[in-house]
This record gives sequence, C-alpha cells and structure tokens, in this order.
Amino acid sequence: FARSSQPCMLKYRSMFVQTFNLLTQLPLRMFFWQLEEVQHIEIWMLRDLVELSRSPLVGARVSLDPRAGRRTPPQIYDASVNVHLELGFFVWLFHQFKLPTFFLGVGALFLGFIAIALLVMVL
Repeated sequence: FARSSQPCMLKYRSMFVQTFNLLTQLPLRMFFWQLEEVQHIEIWMLRDLVELSRSPLVGARVSLDPRAGRRTPPQIYDASVNVHLELGFFVWLFHQFKLPTFFLGVGALFLGFIAIALLVMVL
C-alpha cells in the first residue's frame, strides 16, 4: 500500500472579481457561448514506484481536502486521469511489435523442442 501526498494551489476569485469579470466579458459571452472558467492541475503520483508482480497497482484514489479556513472542498465538474508508464526495453519491444515477436517466440520454442529431441535421440 503506497501513499503519496502533494499540496497544490487552486486559483481563488472573490465574488467581486467574478462579477467584474462577468460584466467585462459580457459582450464576448453574447457571441461566443463557449467561454468557460477552467483550471488544469497536473499532479505526479507514485513517481518512482516499482511494481511487484505479487501485488500489482490496481487503482489510485485522489482526494481534495479543504484548506485555508474553508469547510467544503472545491467543486469539481470534470476530472481525468492520464497514466504514463516507462516500460523496459523488452516489454516495449513486445508491445510495439506484437506479431513478429510472437512468431520469433514460437519459432525459438519450436527450435528448443527440436534441440531437446535431438539430444534425447543422440543419448
């Protein structure tokens, strides 16, 4: 069970600033309805984790805790998780070239069986 904690800062706008921005952007909002207030936060979790085969990583939980005197966490309307993996060379090779590595593996297995059969026949 691994844990990673990382503080981050969300932008805060007071009600006065939000109202001022709404009034100044009103002409644009009348013609372009797609104006929205968006903030993207990128958080790196478990950066140097080496996964063990007997206990694989099956999930991640992200929680937002209220800070700075607030009682409730900020409102989230949409969230997404991107997973970036750094694979070893052979895993990358097997993933990129599925069919050729399959035939190479089956061929090597076949040649191994033939070599064992020849050794058994000679002995």
